[in-house]
Amino acid sequence: MTSESYQGIFIPYSGKPEEIKINIESGDIRQKLNCEFTDHVTLWAKNHNLCLFCDDFSVKKHLPANPLATRLVYNLFGNYPSVIRGNVLLLDDEKKVTIKDLSSLLKEPLDAFHTEEIANCLLTDLLQSKFPNNFSSEKNSCTIQILCREVAGKENKSQFQSKIHRMCYVGEDMESVSVDDWDYIVVQAKNIHRIKMVDSKKSLRPILKVFIDGKQSVFRDESIINNKKNSETLCRFLLSANEVLYSEYVYENDIIANLIENINKLRHQFKKSSLKPLDY
Repeated sequence: MTSESYQGIFIPYSGKPEEIKINIESGDIRQKLNCEFTDHVTLWAKNHNLCLFCDDFSVKKHLPANPLATRLVYNLFGNYPSVIRGNVLLLDDEKKVTIKDLSSLLKEPLDAFHTEEIANCLLTDLLQSKFPNNFSSEKNSCTIQILCREVAGKENKSQFQSKIHRMCYVGEDMESVSVDDWDYIVVQAKNIHRIKMVDSKKSLRPILKVFIDGKQSVFRDESIINNKKNSETLCRFLLSANEVLYSEYVYENDIIANLIENINKLRHQFKKSSLKPLDY
């Protein structure tokens, strides 16, 4: 994958925001935020594919509150309960983000979400899914991390690829990848259909783990239902994975909570464990 430069906005907890150039593959995000690991929040605005990066340990480090970033996240995520701390970086998958954009985004009305439609579509496909192959290899495993933004996927690969031997990010330039060939796969929700899994009684598949990186964001992503193969593939992973973890924010969404409950009921029929929140 070619190295690509992004123009984003650096928003310090104190001082004025500034436009900066970022090369994700080179570790520029972590260098600019002066941290070893980053966390991200998916933001939603018309004609944008935004992602806000911060220090993953900003709370434990007792970093100062960032009022501007907190206001931005509250405005573009909806009902976000936490204070954003420390310096942050705002990037877009496809556009150069300018100071003028930031000013407009702070006034942008919250996007209308189709969470109920997405949940109903997934539940329909879940109920139609075939009984998954339960036979797994005890030697090999593969984790699939599902998130919403390209910049977040590239950043995750950048910060963990030196620690994970066989790791890939499924970009638009990849036709397909197999869980048999990788230990860790990072994928945007819109590209889930590119991940292949052989379901045969004659062969053992790897121990499969799925990590939903921000369940409130992933289950808001309309690309899941805009592509039937995406929905079917996601449902297959949700039912066949040996373990499904998710990260979440403090607030609960009744529609998503109900979807998780129904997924758990189906997994229990296949003698699978319930979905579990990630233990930070």
